[in-house]
Amino acid sequence: MIFVQTRRRSHAVCTHRFARGAWYARAVFVFAIGAVALSGANDVRAQETPIVEDKSLIEKARAGDVDGVRFEILAGSNVNERGNQNTTALHAAADWGRPHVVRVLLEMGAQPDRRDATRATPLSLAARRGHAEIVDILLQGGADPNRVAQDNEVPLISAARLGFAEIVDALLSAGADPEETDSTGRTARDWAMILRLPRVLAALDSAPGAR
Repeated sequence: MIFVQTRRRSHAVCTHRFARGAWYARAVFVFAIGAVALSGANDVRAQETPIVEDKSLIEKARAGDVDGVRFEILAGSNVNERGNQNTTALHAAADWGRPHVVRVLLEMGAQPDRRDATRATPLSLAARRGHAEIVDILLQGGADPNRVAQDNEVPLISAARLGFAEIVDALLSAGADPEETDSTGRTARDWAMILRLPRVLAALDSAPGAR
């Protein structure tokens, strides 16, 4: 009688262990299949959406790292290389307000009038941001004050519309044409009158040949 009970107990234990082992094996299998499927999906997404990162030179220009910018160029980086949205290091430095980097880039051969994917130039970006010092540096470095940029605007109209009288004055002194119009047919003076910007109007009225 004891022998029979022992056999039954042993059989029950073995059956339970087998069932548990089978369940564990199935769980591992399902997990493995899921991992493979997920990996495959990630591979497909990676192929469909390639990641394009800015070049090291552009990143350092954006961060204001003057020594890093100089090192990258001396190490062989193209000073006019393009990153995301066709942005150059000079675009990045002008946009983020890095005057010392702008000066170094120009000294090392950066082209001041290149457009990015939105047609913005370094000068137009600086004018829109109100970076007066950078506007001066770019103009001294040969930037064209009448080059049409994003939104079919010249930098003078952008600066006037945003109320940056000091930049308006600098652009006019560098030869910006106050009669240039934007896509709406308005001049810088038109915008200054519409938006009631007296300092901008004063700068425009003091320009040579102002009406």
